[in-house]
Parts: sequence; structure tokens; C-alpha cells
Amino acid sequence: MSSWLKKTPMAFYNVLQFPMRTTVSAAGIAFALLLVFMQLGFLGAVSNTATVLLNQLEFDLVVRSPDYLHLYEPRHFDQSWIAWCRGQADVMEVKPLWLDLVRWQNPQDKRVRAIALIGLRVDQVPFLPETSPDANTERAQKLNELLNSRQLLIDTASRGDFGPRNGRRFTEADIGQEVMVGNERVRIAGLIHIGTGLAANGQAVVSQSAFAKLVPWDASRRTNMGLIRLRPGSNPETVARQLNALLRTNGRDAAMVEVLTRQEVIARETQRWIAQTPIGIIFQMGVVLALMVGATVVYQVLSTDIANRMPEYATLKAMGFSNGYLSNVVLFQAWYLALLSFIPAWILAELLYRFTSWFAGIPITMTVSRILMVALAGLIICTCSGAIALSKLRRAEPASLF
Repeated sequence: MSSWLKKTPMAFYNVLQFPMRTTVSAAGIAFALLLVFMQLGFLGAVSNTATVLLNQLEFDLVVRSPDYLHLYEPRHFDQSWIAWCRGQADVMEVKPLWLDLVRWQNPQDKRVRAIALIGLRVDQVPFLPETSPDANTERAQKLNELLNSRQLLIDTASRGDFGPRNGRRFTEADIGQEVMVGNERVRIAGLIHIGTGLAANGQAVVSQSAFAKLVPWDASRRTNMGLIRLRPGSNPETVARQLNALLRTNGRDAAMVEVLTRQEVIARETQRWIAQTPIGIIFQMGVVLALMVGATVVYQVLSTDIANRMPEYATLKAMGFSNGYLSNVVLFQAWYLALLSFIPAWILAELLYRFTSWFAGIPITMTVSRILMVALAGLIICTCSGAIALSKLRRAEPASLF
């Protein structure tokens, strides 16, 4: 009776003995695991949307202001630094990019909201090439519409708050519609798909000349970011160090700009939203609280079950079964509950992810790493709660039967 295989059936029969009680217990744990899934999903959405635009830009290094906060509040610096970067040995090209939040008047209800505005030079497209030649041609045709400084492209991921005709998403039906952006009236000339983030629920693309008219600062002389592409064979980290060193040793004011690699830019943007903004901190706390709820539920279930079965455990001790054997029974029981609760939690999380993505426009996707993380978390909290509940089992003495 002391072998590993013979420890399992008793725990399994304990779980099956009272189906309704087991169902309620598993449902409580599943709810806690579902909370963990959702909090991790929202936390992942924070990370994904923080870098959705950066992931679509073509660059090896970025030159930006050291006062940079986040992508849609990047501060600005003099464009002479763009020219300075172009003159460096390993630099192949530098494309300026303008970013800011501006006033957008919903053309349907006339309410004013902030929209993220991206300014670019049509002859220096900053986006990564599309996967097919036809898609590249189509995008080039759309961007050519921006040669008219009174036209823009609206991101199809923009929320319904910005005034699409159907009330939900911008479609071909919105092309030609005029809107007030800042103090200027502009026309929607086409659609583009980039993806919005938590800093802005809407996004539009304009030319550099149009951008200069729509923002309150001098965008004709200043810019927000310089996207640097290096010559083949250049090491981004090495070049970034060299450029930053040159800024310090050439007598120039290094506090005006900084140069970062692609990995550094994405890592800092993610860190900013995850660890330094209230929304990221709230979701992290949500994960911890959900795990605490799950641990509490498991402890209550197991401690109650041990209390109800105390005469049985005392009898087993009188028959010669050790505390170690009975402890393993309780732990296996906890692991069965973890398995029974994880599967429905996973299924419900998949459904809620899809519903939330469709209804709220938040890109939440299930990942293998998240599934494994929640499964491991469920196993750990069940094991820990079972181990704590064992204190009651040790009080099961054969003498208590008489």
C-alpha cells in the first residue's frame, strides 16, 4: 500500500465520492484561474499595444529626445540631428517620423477626442515592406493621397468613438468624409491598418506638411524620431554606442538626443507601460489577487474535506498507514482539483478573449506560454494550499476514535 500507484486511487475516490461538492470546489478554483487568465491577457494586451506601431516600423536604431515619455508623447528635437546621423559611416539612411496627439472632432456627434497623428514623408515611407508586391503597391497608392496636405489616412483599428458612419469601424464608406483635426478641416482619403494602443484609441496618418499645420509646435524644423537603417554587416549595439560616444566627445550637447537599438526601444516602451503606468500595475496586482483567491478556495476545500474525513484518517492511522501516505493522498486530491478546474478555465478564457477582442477592440490572444504559466500557477497554489491544510491531518489520532 505504500507504492506511488497505490496512493492515487484513494485521492481519486475522495474526489468522486461527492460529485456536487467536487463540482462546486472545482468551479471556485476555475473562477480564480479564469481571473488569472484574464488579468494576464489584459497585461499582455498592454505589452502588445505598447509596441504595435514600433513593430511595423523599419529601423535598426532610433534617435530621439532623452525626455521621451512614450510613443505618443515623444517630445521633439531639432532636425539637424537627422542630418548629423546621415553623415555617420555605418548609417545607410535616416527617416524622420512625427508623432503627436491632436484634437479630432467626431463628424457624427461633434464630440472632441484625442487622436494619435503620424506624420511622414511620402518619399521616405517608414513602414516595413508588406509581404506581397501587390500589398506594397496598394499601400504606396494610398500614401500618395497624402501629397495633398488636406487629406489623411485613418487607421481601421480606430474605435467607433471617432465617428465612422457605421458607428463601429472605419470602412470604405467613410472615404471622402471631412473631419475637423486640430483647427483644420481635412478629408479622409483612404484606410490603413496599423493598430491602436492604450495611449490612443484612434490613429491617422498625414504628410509632414499636413502634420506641421495640425500641431502647435514647429514641425517644419523639429521632429520626434529618426529611424536609422544601418549598412549591411553593421552591429546595431556597437553603432549605437559609437554614436552616443560621438555625441559626448565632439563637444555637442548630448542631452539633446539619444540613440537606441530596436531592442532597447521596444523593451523600454514595454517596461514603461507594464511597470510605470497605473494600468500595467493594476493588471499585475490583479494577477496576484487572483492567485490569492485561488489559494484560499483550495485551502478551504481541502481543510473542510480533511475535517469531514477525520475519523476515516484516524482509522487508517490505526491500521498502520503513515502520515506521509495520508499527506500524499491529500496532495493528489489537490492536484486532481487543479486539473478539473484548469480545463474549464482555459476554455472560458479562450471564449472571453475572443469576445473582448471583438467587442472592445483590445487585441487579447491566447499563447502557449500563458497556458503553461496558468497551469503551473494552478498546480502551485493547489500544492501550497494542500500543504497548509495538512496541519489538520496530523491531528488525526487513533485515540480520537474512542
